[in-house]
Parts: sequence; C-alpha cells; structure tokens
Amino acid sequence: MAAGYRVGSKPILGDEIFRYLVMSAAPKVLMTPAEYLALERKADFKSQFFKGEMFAVAGASFEHIQIVANLVGAFGNLLLSSKCPILPSDMQVAIEPRYNYTYPDAVVVCEEPRFVDDQFDTLLNPKVIMEVLSDSTEKYDLGRKFSAYRNMPSVESIVFVRQDFPHVDVYTRRDDESWLLTRTSKLEDSVAVEAIDATVAMSEIYRHVVFQPIANVESKSLLR
Repeated sequence: MAAGYRVGSKPILGDEIFRYLVMSAAPKVLMTPAEYLALERKADFKSQFFKGEMFAVAGASFEHIQIVANLVGAFGNLLLSSKCPILPSDMQVAIEPRYNYTYPDAVVVCEEPRFVDDQFDTLLNPKVIMEVLSDSTEKYDLGRKFSAYRNMPSVESIVFVRQDFPHVDVYTRRDDESWLLTRTSKLEDSVAVEAIDATVAMSEIYRHVVFQPIANVESKSLLR
C-alpha cells in the first residue's frame, strides 16, 4: 500500500479533520475507533488509524497502481466462478477493531463478509491480503503491518509484490500456525496462492510495467 505519514502542520486532509488533529496536538488526545470512522467517512482523503491516531495515505506511483490493477484483474478472472471475490484498495480492513485500521492494496474474502458496523465499508475477515511494496513502504508493510496481518485468524495467505523489480513473496499459514514463504523472481515463472487455489503468471502481474535499471538489488523478506 501507499505509504502512510503522520499529519503535520499543513492541512492535507479535510478542514474538519485537520482542525481535530491540531486541537489534539497539545495535550495529545487520542481518538476512539468510532471517532476515526466518523471522520474517515466524511473525508476527501483516505487515512489509516493506529492506536488513536490518524495517518494520511499518500499517493502511489504509476507502477504501483498498474500492478494493483493487474493483481485484481488476473486473480479476479480466476475467481469469477468461485465464492471468493477480490477487492481493491477502497476496501478498508480492521486488522484489530480496537486500534488498527488500514487499506491493503487488494484483499480476497471467501466466507460471508463481516464488517465493523452497518456501513459495510470496513472488513473484518479477509482470507488473502496483497500489498505492493516500494522503498518508501517496505519497512512499514513488512514490519508492523505484516505482524498484524499474521495475527488475523481469517488470513491464510499474504502476498507482497515489489514494484521496482520482479519479485513476489507469498506467505502461507500452516496448520501449526507457522508461515511458509514461497518466493518468485523470474518473469517466466508463476505465483501460486494456495489459499484460493489460484496461480497467475509473473508476466501478468507486471504487465505494462517498465523497470528502471537497479544495481546490486537484493531481495528482502521478513521471514527467512
């Protein structure tokens, strides 16, 4: 997902949200999830929520947006006849309803969707989560967010896709609650997501993406 950043001195959100954050700066007043959702639903920009604070969602690059579109299109075609729709980044996820809300790049839900409330815009039970990484998002996505995703009982697979070079990591939950890492780095290979029984060619994931030359790139992952 596009990187989140702390709202600072300039009003990057709607006026109402900005006034709320400025007033909360000294002394620091933390929002409840209900207060966050009320503001978020009226805002012109998306924001994430973590332990009482809102973080604006920054814009994404062409490559990032293209890869998300490719993921949704390729996996969506495979899932058309299943009961597992894939949803793009407008679908918010409550990782932990008490304090952690975010917008993954794509999610797949297979059971009847469950939501935080009757607005039906904040999902509780994704089965697969997909994130597109870049240098600015990798630390956050592979760190705190990855750890939180693994603690969601409904999540069976987590997919991380690099945008600056061809590389996909798929983490699959095992019966003993450990996670199996499958890594793919060649455009002629395919990426399998066991949780939804779907396999997509790397060339489809990176369709229309032009890579810039990168010297001495080392693949990274959180779990080895």
